Amino acid sequence: MENPPGRESRLPGPKRRAVSDRAGRLVVAPNWIGDAVLSLPVLRALSRAAPEERLVVLARPGPAAIYRAERTASAVTTASGLLRDSLAARQGGFSEAWLLPNSYRSALVPFLAGIPERIGYATDGRRHLLTRALAPPVLGADLDPVGLAALAARARVVVANDSGPMHLAAAVGTPVVALFGPTDPGRTGPTGVRFEILDRYVFCSPCYLKECPYGHECMREIGVEAVAAAVERVCGAPPDF
Repeated sequence: MENPPGRESRLPGPKRRAVSDRAGRLVVAPNWIGDAVLSLPVLRALSRAAPEERLVVLARPGPAAIYRAERTASAVTTASGLLRDSLAARQGGFSEAWLLPNSYRSALVPFLAGIPERIGYATDGRRHLLTRALAPPVLGADLDPVGLAALAARARVVVANDSGPMHLAAAVGTPVVALFGPTDPGRTGPTGVRFEILDRYVFCSPCYLKECPYGHECMREIGVEAVAAAVERVCGAPPDF
């Protein structure tokens, strides 16, 4: 699977070690920037397990930029549709496919490509498309993720909701004040940095609804004063508002 002309934008860095052109593994990436950041340890573990094999990531444009900048993958291909992706995967001659999203559609690509080993989570009624089912993960755009990560790295603290920017800030080591309402911080909260979570659980929390029938009460109850105090605690100094 080759990257289309103009798609490749790796950051400067040391050359990758040579890998074999035979077989290799395909990783079908998550759809969202935050989930892509959370998936990087999986990618690194796959690379360490078989450093001589190709490791190709298939991803949407936003997550694809994360994987290209991080440089673990041998190649990163931008998704271009079910049939085209399936044909390219078949031509790639992969021996394994690792499916990080939970959707039925994401499992169709390696299934239609005839990849012999298809590893993923038995969710969304797709167990029959897999050869090896794993326990579900705990893992969230059209921004430039590399530029956003660079901006977050220069900040003293990032205030964000449960989103890709929150995970990007944590990934580059910037303290985070995270505002949670309809989602569960126990499942998708920031990790690896100093952080503070602000939430006001109401009777319907966490609901995971995209549209709130109650006027976003859980979020509106998080006041400006509470956020400013959390920033001060995380930074160790009063915020410069």
